[in-house]
Amino acid sequence: MSDPRPVGGPRSKTARDPDLSREQILGLLRSNPAAIAAAVAGLDDATLAREPAPGEWSAVTIIAHLRACSDQWGGACLRILAQDRPTFRAVSPRSWVRRTDYAEQPFWASFGAFRDQRDALLQVLEPLDPEAWSRSAIVTGAGAVMERTLTWYALGLADHERQHLAAIVRLAAALRV
Repeated sequence: MSDPRPVGGPRSKTARDPDLSREQILGLLRSNPAAIAAAVAGLDDATLAREPAPGEWSAVTIIAHLRACSDQWGGACLRILAQDRPTFRAVSPRSWVRRTDYAEQPFWASFGAFRDQRDALLQVLEPLDPEAWSRSAIVTGAGAVMERTLTWYALGLADHERQHLAAIVRLAAALRV
């Protein structure tokens, strides 16, 4: 098999996120959980479990999804650091969340687990030098075999959360009406 090359640099240009520096990525990974907590402050678990409309995601569903993203993409960061250019199969967070009980957990308990997981990931990522952020893995199972860097996964996680944060802010405002 030929050596896969990164598509579009450290993160694919087909991704829907802007180019962010390492410091900006870390800033988002630090601030996203606090921003989520601020958006839903004062709302109880029962309120946060309500769907805003039939078929739309509740805050519980969103945090379950973000935990699954953290499991998969944050986990990929850790694997990339623990092994020299590992090969692993991509697992969709939407598929992964169905294997968990995250969507059945009360919001605040699930959010606490999400925040704790983020704190642990940041303890690993924050002291890394730029070279470590360039470490990569060979990823299969999502179409073509691709090489993905730690930066690719961390950026994807930070930006994906930022998009869902906007949804949580809108949802929380609607729940307060």
